[in-house]
Formats: sequence, structure tokens, C-alpha cells
Amino acid sequence: MSSDTTIYTLYPEAELEQRVRFYDGQFLGSQDFVDAHRYHIDRLRRLLDHMVVPGVAYGLTVTTTAAWTLKVSPGTAVDGRGRLVVLAAAAEGLDVPREHQGKTIDVAIVYGEVEDRIQGGSSEEAGTRGATRIREQPGFEFYPAGEAPKRADAVPLARISVAGDGSCGFSNPDPVRRFAGFRLPTLGGAAPILRSGGPVRPALIDAEGSLAVTGDVGIGTRDPAAKLDVEGLTRVQQLHVRPQEFRVGGDQAKFYPIVFEDLGWDAGALTLELTRADNNLDATNAGSMIAVLRCHAPNGNGSGFASLDLHQNKRFIAEYRALPQGRLVSVWLRGDRTYYWRANHNARLLDADAKDKSRGGQALKQRADVEAALDFDEVHITANRGSSVNVGPLRVEGDLVYTGTQIKLDTAAQNAATVRSYDFYLGHPTRRGNPGRALVDEGKTLTLNFGRDWTNTKIGSQTTIDGTLTVAGQILVDNMATLKGYVTVGAADAKRKLTINGFSELLGDTQVGDAQTAANLRVFGGATVDGNLKAGANGTLDVNASRAKVTGNVEVTGTTSLGGVVSVTNQLNVQREDGHVRVSRANNETTGGVKLFLELVQDDVAGKKVPEVSPAIRFHHGHRFWHRIEADNAGF
Repeated sequence: MSSDTTIYTLYPEAELEQRVRFYDGQFLGSQDFVDAHRYHIDRLRRLLDHMVVPGVAYGLTVTTTAAWTLKVSPGTAVDGRGRLVVLAAAAEGLDVPREHQGKTIDVAIVYGEVEDRIQGGSSEEAGTRGATRIREQPGFEFYPAGEAPKRADAVPLARISVAGDGSCGFSNPDPVRRFAGFRLPTLGGAAPILRSGGPVRPALIDAEGSLAVTGDVGIGTRDPAAKLDVEGLTRVQQLHVRPQEFRVGGDQAKFYPIVFEDLGWDAGALTLELTRADNNLDATNAGSMIAVLRCHAPNGNGSGFASLDLHQNKRFIAEYRALPQGRLVSVWLRGDRTYYWRANHNARLLDADAKDKSRGGQALKQRADVEAALDFDEVHITANRGSSVNVGPLRVEGDLVYTGTQIKLDTAAQNAATVRSYDFYLGHPTRRGNPGRALVDEGKTLTLNFGRDWTNTKIGSQTTIDGTLTVAGQILVDNMATLKGYVTVGAADAKRKLTINGFSELLGDTQVGDAQTAANLRVFGGATVDGNLKAGANGTLDVNASRAKVTGNVEVTGTTSLGGVVSVTNQLNVQREDGHVRVSRANNETTGGVKLFLELVQDDVAGKKVPEVSPAIRFHHGHRFWHRIEADNAGF
């Protein structure tokens, strides 16, 4: 230890092992008091140097009083060598160096000492003259913003913008001012540090380094109920919940009931995630899986809910179920495989044994098959597992409403899907508007366009109707319509092929019946034909009415048979080579006598006309001459 009484501190250059022991009657010299000072200063600075990080302890606020002038309030700081920097009185009139004009600078406080209370004397004996006190007088250093101060132990106080006229502005919050904190001992230089949040966040603890807690941590609560218990709003930029690994033993060809317990049942739905990220885990190409099961165990009250989102390239889940008793959920997983699980709240893997078991009031058996609803690479199911659910590949764009009616689409039995239902609604069962109900089972009637929301209903391919088709409105046929069954339009008489009550307009070719039908078209009442009415080469036109009225021309290319009375209100012209008009008697009579072949009748409906009309027959010869046979009341 140095015997120089002017050096009262040796830290950190030397290690002190002794402290002064005083006793009664001891002869003391100046060296004894210097050694006592050295010991206490060494221990204090050693503590501050290793356990405290440099910074402002309190005060030392920098303000401006005039151009080029600063003021620093009283305060204390700890510098980089563990020394207390104490400014007992405010530093008034602190000059800003003029070379920093128009620049941004930082100002720092530094530890300083000056001799005080100097004692005079003429003796050359050591200790008889010189300073009797050492006054700790801090100094200040100005340096360009962002650079390091010349003295490494300086404590930054503020960042200042110096204008051209010397006026000073301050940054808020200040980027360089730091408060002293605690350094926790460690190996190496990266020690954890605790500081306050500074003037902007005075109640904040600013920690540098990692934090490990063996007990529980409560935020917003003094009684944490978990390792980390947070009450109130929590904002997390990134959150990772570590998965837990488990293995299901047994046979890989079987699926075993694995039981989880929802320990946070009162907190709401349990979201259970089961994963296999590595496709080659356990074996080459063993398969990958991501399954998210969101469920609520009944716990004895019957409210069991489950929703599954499953993606897999091999079949890993055969069944899942919320067990009726307790807070338990069972998932049937493939045996001889490793899985990972995690949950959104407190839960535990209760039973992962690959065997039959009894849990939650049910006997849980291993199985070799997979539920039909889960036998896909991608499965999205929301269901109450108390009922049967079979879902295949389903794609819905828009609204799908299912309210408990029974629908089963079975494509395995035949190529076309079979709809077997008690009630089948295409469209919402009560909604009107666009769109409304399109196809509705009304008991014994299947109604298309039930709500009449669509103006037109179009069938883009061939349609076969084996029963009766009843149309209450208009039928518009743009092309050929072939009707082989009974069709009733506007009436309920299904004994005939086509019954039309009212006006019917046929704009194209219309075929009724097939080629072997004898009576294809019957018209009762008036029939108006604007175009040609044609009976085929071997067909028959049967007009079964009191009369047939033709306002235009009637052209018969074949033979015309008239079985009743024919009334012609206009002229009848027959043009051919010979045999113009032939009247033949049927050859099935057995008696002879006078038979009437041709009759010319002049009816007088209102008495005899004057002059009286005499019927006549006229014979023309190319308009050159003619002959006439004329009759009156006396005969020809």
C-alpha cells in the first residue's frame, strides 16, 4: 500500500486487503487516516462499479437561460468507474462552445477533484503544508451528437440543438440521457440490467437481458393462478406456444382412444392442436398432419360441442368425441406414431395408452376403420358428436342453411347422386327475394321455383317426365317438343295426350304422339291455323266437330274422307285432269230402290221469294260456249 498521504484512493489500480483498527492509546499519524479513507472509498466504488450501471441518479436537468448559456440543476450521477458525481449546487451560466454553432451536440457531466483549504507554512517537513481538503467538483463536456465523449466515464445529460444565434433547443424525449440502474453479476460482460423508464416513463422498469422465473408471474394480479397470469388486455406481436411430444404405441394399422382433459373448462372452448410436421417421422413417408379440434366437453350437462379442421396426407384420426362425463375429449389416433399437441388454455394429456379403456362414462374401444367423414385429405366438420355425421368433399360458395332435415347424397351406389330426404330445401326455407326458395318439398308436391323469384326456369338438357306434367302458366317451345306421356295444360283431364283449354300458339313444328298413333290431334271447338295444317302421307285429319271452317285455302294432296256433313260457305273449286267429283254408293247394301246421289237445295227461311230462285247446273267449254240445266217448280 502506498504511503503517499496525497493519494487517498487506489481503486481500481490496487487491491486493498486491510482496514484500519483503532484502539485506545494508539499513536495515530496522517497515514492511518488516509488508509481508512482508502478502504471505504475502495469498497464503495467497487460496489458501484460492479453492481450499478452509469447514469443519472436524480436531478442534473439541463435548461437554457440565454443564448449560448445553459443551466444544470443539482443532482447526482454514477460514472463509468463507480464514482458518485455530485453536483451540490446548480451550475449557472454554463457556456456553450461557439464552435458548435448551428450543430447538434451532447453535453455530459464528468467527475472532477480540486484541492481546497490550502494550508501555508515554511517547514519542509512532509504534511506541514498543502491542501487540507479535496473538493469533488464535477465538470462538463460538449461533443458532437452521436459521437463518444472524450472521457469514457462521462455521464450524458442531454442532446442540444444550437441555432445560429446561440439559442438552444432540447430533444424530448432525450435520446442520450440514461438513468442509473442495477447490474446483476454474471460471467462475461453481458450482464442483465434494470433501469427506470426515464422522465417519459418514470414508473416503467426497463430490463436489458433475459428473465427466468421459477415461480408464478402475475401481471395485473397479486395472486397468479398460473406460471404467467395476466389480467387485462394483452398485446403480443409474436407468440409461440411450445408443443408437447407424445407417442401412441400399439399397431400402426389400428386407431386408439387418446384422452385429453380440459383443465380450463370454465374459461370457454378448448382449442386442441395435434400435429406431425415431419413426413418421415417414425418411418419413411409415414405422413404429416395438422389437426385443430375446438371443443367443449359436456361435463355432465349435455352441452358437448366439437369442430374439426383436419389436413393430412395419411389417415391419422379415425374418430373424435367429447365424452359425456367429466371434462374429457377423446381422439382416436393411429398407433405406432409420434404426435405433438398444444392447447389454447390449461389442458393435459390424461391417457395416451394404446388400449381399450373406460373414460368419461363410456367404453372407448380401439378400431381399425376410419369414420367416413374423416376419410379425406382435407376435412372441415362442425358437429354435435351425439348424432351421426357423414360429410364428403363439400364446396359451398354463398349461404348454406341446414336446420335438421335429413339429407344424404350417396354417390357410391350409383353414378348420379341420390337425394333421400324428408325435407329438401334449395334456398332458405323462409327467405324471399333474390334468391328465394328454388326447390321445396311440400309434402306430396315437389315445387320448382317455389317463391316465384325467377322469371324463367331453364333446363339445359333432355328432360324425361314419366308421370303427369301440370302447367298452370304458359309453355313456350323454341324448338321441337315431343310429348309421349299425358300432358294437361289448363285442365285436369289426363285421358288424352294433349288437352288445351284456351289459346295455344304453335310457332314451330309440333309433333304429338309417335308415328304409330292413330288419332294424334283432336280439336273440340274452333281451331285457327294461320299456316299449313298437314296430315302426313299416310295420316288422317279427323275434325270431330259440328263443322270445319277454313277461311283460306284447303289443299289436299291425297284422299279426303268426309264422314259427316260438309258445309262450304264459299265456292268449291276442284282442278285435275279427270274425275273431278265422284259420288259413289256404298256396296254393302242388300236392297235396291231409288237412292239420292246428288241434291241441290234452295232453302227459303222467310217464305217464298219473288222472283223465285231456280237451281241450275252449268257446263262450261273453255269459256267459248256453255250449257245449263235449270229447274223450277214444274221440274227441269
